[in-house]
Amino acid sequence: MLVAIKNLQTAAEDAAIHLTAAADTVISGNEKPLFRAGEIADAEKLSLLEINKITEIDVILTKELLRGLNRINPSQYKLPVKVLDIDELEKEISFIEFANARSRLSRRLLSCCEWYRVRENVRERVIDYNQEINRNSLEKIRFESGDSCYVAVRYSEFKVAVLVDFRPAGDDFSDRFRMNTNIVYALTQNLSTISELRNLSLLNVRDDIYIIDDPGDLYDVYLSGSIRLIVIGRALSAEYRDALVKIKKYDPYARFMLVKHAPKDGDGQFLLNVEMNYIRDNWK
Repeated sequence: MLVAIKNLQTAAEDAAIHLTAAADTVISGNEKPLFRAGEIADAEKLSLLEINKITEIDVILTKELLRGLNRINPSQYKLPVKVLDIDELEKEISFIEFANARSRLSRRLLSCCEWYRVRENVRERVIDYNQEINRNSLEKIRFESGDSCYVAVRYSEFKVAVLVDFRPAGDDFSDRFRMNTNIVYALTQNLSTISELRNLSLLNVRDDIYIIDDPGDLYDVYLSGSIRLIVIGRALSAEYRDALVKIKKYDPYARFMLVKHAPKDGDGQFLLNVEMNYIRDNWK
């Protein structure tokens, strides 16, 4: 995986992370590579690359490196939500194909690892990080590794859209404002406090949670294909229903969660309910 030198330098401060080159790295004007594929890229070599204005290099992705990169840039380097064996992976692909055949939304399964083949001591990448895992890539993995392997994956739909009405209108504005504020606070402040939130805790609050206060904007946001769950922060008005019906026609398997009561500060049950709706697959 191509990674910026600065990110590698920061990640390598963790002693558990070892950086291994996936390809030869050559500095302009030198015939001999600074290091070859398979060699360790240590701090000294990374500094030399930076001095020579090389901004990124190809390294082998490991679980430890991905966790380190995720801490640096959680929006770009996503962690897996599942680790599946070959049979489980094939079933998951079948489920996604089933859903895609009945929806205008194209769901995808994405790799959170890399796969290589080695021929005569030459390493060739077969599956990239963040590459779609479909039947073709499944057969590549099966051909190289047989059936006794595991693949770390995530889904193309992973974000949460929170439809809350902060518009200052109506007699119920103060109640709506309090309820919607509590919902937003719970989803943006408390995700890391509950160990049972195995999926929501992977979200980057800054980029993965959309706050939408105009129902008319919801459809365009959903068309991005990355929204996994829509949380609605009030009783369904006609305006809200129209927005949700439009999405349901586009994607029959869209996930909705209606919040009828404002969550209290530290309300773990509310977040567990969000998690339950978040992981639900309506086509299964």
